[in-house]
Amino acid sequence: MTAEYQNHLAATVKTLVREKRTGLLTITGGQTFNARIYLDSGEVVMVEDSKFRGAPAAKNIAKRTDLATEFIDNQFPQAAVPMDFTTAEFIGLMEKAERAFDTFARVIPSLEAVFALKQDSWGQEEVNPKDLQILMLLDGHRTIRQVAEESKLPELDIFHTIYRYHGRGLVKRLAGAKPMAMAVCRKLLSDLQDKLADLIGPAAETIIEEALEVAHASPDYLSQAELPVVLEALRRHLDKAECAAFDSWVLAKGYGRSQRGSV
Repeated sequence: MTAEYQNHLAATVKTLVREKRTGLLTITGGQTFNARIYLDSGEVVMVEDSKFRGAPAAKNIAKRTDLATEFIDNQFPQAAVPMDFTTAEFIGLMEKAERAFDTFARVIPSLEAVFALKQDSWGQEEVNPKDLQILMLLDGHRTIRQVAEESKLPELDIFHTIYRYHGRGLVKRLAGAKPMAMAVCRKLLSDLQDKLADLIGPAAETIIEEALEVAHASPDYLSQAELPVVLEALRRHLDKAECAAFDSWVLAKGYGRSQRGSV
């Protein structure tokens, strides 16, 4: 199985090497990752990212996926740093990472996959700090992409942790649990609070918090599957006339139907 999130950086570099290109390959990924690969007549002469140069930067790049690249001809570094590996070794490192991503794709099909801990399966497990940082973000709401953005860790490290603990039966993948975009989620909750405030006054904020708890959701992570549970929990605080007004508003806004099917 080939991962949907493959970046195929090795193939990009091999093409530049084969064509004996000279210049700068810029690499961007996620919200904050940037790296640069300089080539001279088809040879990799310098690799750097925001933290490292040389082999450490190459390893950091190899651990990333969902990358965008752009090649700029005849651009050179201001100060070249001697390389501590060959061009062939650099390409081999990229290819090794791609094979690892393909292996992890058996469990993690895309960056939008959502995982959660199997709470009943955990005993006296010893977890190192980096694994713990990742596992604590597997709340059944965050996508892998969001886990990477919040942890600031390379995707390969995250995939390795999830793959290992999934194999031990301690982590599970949730189907159809992709959360709404954060901006969409916050707009929806703001609209709900305004409408409920019109109907029942200042208690609206507390009632929404309780409804999110019922759905095991949060203000930042709410999936389409959880929304009907939230709406139904809200309806329980309304009288008949208020429910009718609330139901009409939900339909008009396109927010779906409650679990009762009467919204």
